[in-house]
Amino acid sequence: MRVGFDARVLGPEAGGIGRYARGLIGALAAQAETERLDFECWLFGPSAPLGELARSRVKVEPRWGQVRSGVLRALWCLPWSLRARRVEVFHGLDHVGLPVATGKARGVLTVHDLIPLRLPELVTPRFRTVARLFFRRAVRRADAIIAVSERTRADLVEQLAVPAGKITVIPEGVDPRFGSGEQPRGRERIRLRYGITGDYLLFVGTLEPKKNLEGLLRAYAAARQETGGAVPRLVIAGKTGWMCEGIFRTVTALDLEQAVLFPGFVEEADLPDLYRGALGFVFPSLYEGFGLPVLEAMACGTPVITSTRGALPEVAGGAALVVDPEGPGELAAAILRVVHDAALREELRQKGLARACGYSWEAAARQTLKLYQELA
Repeated sequence: MRVGFDARVLGPEAGGIGRYARGLIGALAAQAETERLDFECWLFGPSAPLGELARSRVKVEPRWGQVRSGVLRALWCLPWSLRARRVEVFHGLDHVGLPVATGKARGVLTVHDLIPLRLPELVTPRFRTVARLFFRRAVRRADAIIAVSERTRADLVEQLAVPAGKITVIPEGVDPRFGSGEQPRGRERIRLRYGITGDYLLFVGTLEPKKNLEGLLRAYAAARQETGGAVPRLVIAGKTGWMCEGIFRTVTALDLEQAVLFPGFVEEADLPDLYRGALGFVFPSLYEGFGLPVLEAMACGTPVITSTRGALPEVAGGAALVVDPEGPGELAAAILRVVHDAALREELRQKGLARACGYSWEAAARQTLKLYQELA
């Protein structure tokens, strides 16, 4: 079997969808090698940095590097390449990931969330336009749809009237390197590299409205005020995104310049030690279709505070403090509990480790491969 993927999402500063793509494709290729399956992953895109995906079962279409036009790639290059490489299944990894024509290839579409339809004010105007133009079409054209959570499955049925039988829920996985083992040298290296001193609370994600970082900052300021500043530093790690200016204005308005650190985008290889070194991980997003950072923090043994919105309670599964993201008093109280209650931190640590064990890219790959085989 030959399965094609659009490699647009595999950029050097990949966000959540890029990390999903790397985790899934890597696990599919590893499974094919281990079990000696007649299976190949073909990557189509303007560039396809392989990194850890450099395996015998992962192939790259070499002609794509010369094509700069996204329209030309979608309308001509991708359909032509699918026929030329005799691809049997094409897997779109994001909301608009199915090409205009797939020939004989069956189409699988992964849907991560329906935020552009549910909460359009949380995404860019361009993303809203793309969703209106292409998302509904892609969902209709797909032979099968993968939802990364039960919440996303329900949203597909409610928002787009997708037949339930067309949807398979396959959760994301946690890479094995996100483990709780002691790594003192790694943690010290991370502290030196990103300028972190002392205990710290951590957020990881793109700096954008849906992550509710202004709400986090207000809650953090309230916690500091209640304790006379006896709260560890807050590290907000991630690349800047749409409408992030208000985050920095809020830091200034609340006089938090010395208490909040923005290290910028953190390379994936550095994330495990960044998680492990944190006193607690705070992820108060306004909506998520999954919320992989929550599981990664749990796998590293870090206590988690997260949100009641979207799929986050489903992913947390009772192993985190779950609060109303728009209630700064509730979020501030949760922060203070994690900071000052060592017994609670240990309880959340143990529950989180057990919860994260239930998610792996190997399991996701097995379920996905089964879906491919049913379609082909």
